[in-house]
Amino acid sequence: MIITLADGGRYAANTQPERTKEALKLIGDTSRTSLAEMRRMLGVLREQTDEPNLSPQPGIADLDPLCRHVRATGPRVEYRSGGELDALDAGVQLATYRIVQEALTNTLKHAGPHTRIHLAVRVDGTRLRITVRDCGPPAGDPPQPATGEGHGLVGMRERAALFGGTLTAGPHGDHGFEVHAVLPYGQARSA
Repeated sequence: MIITLADGGRYAANTQPERTKEALKLIGDTSRTSLAEMRRMLGVLREQTDEPNLSPQPGIADLDPLCRHVRATGPRVEYRSGGELDALDAGVQLATYRIVQEALTNTLKHAGPHTRIHLAVRVDGTRLRITVRDCGPPAGDPPQPATGEGHGLVGMRERAALFGGTLTAGPHGDHGFEVHAVLPYGQARSA
């Protein structure tokens, strides 16, 4: 996410200088959050005797601010939610947030700052459905080349599988890409 924000800020400096400040602020915020998460993880791995940092992990309520951060880098993001999302346990909410975060990061990386993104998170019967779909780069903007093999899709699939779910990802329409995760609601609630 930080690299994507930096790239977006660099682009904005040339076309929309006012967005550069927002991108730098988001880089700082994202860096601090990531560093705090890494410290918590290292603390657990070291089995420290100190009190652990018990600050809350991101969840469903944090998707709105995440979408605002992504919008600040250029793309239009439409977010819709439905169902009893607040009733999901913290683990499922964290998995949902991380799946969405990674999918949005990939969209920015590959479709660029001029794309449109449709995000939907909803409880549908007995399933939690997460869909992140972009329209690809606009005509005239070449797709962004892959910068190496990442673990984004693998990580998203693993997060979904932890709750008995599945994740599919692939081309959508002429130029777009879609990530779709389905988590069984009953298993998700008891996980």
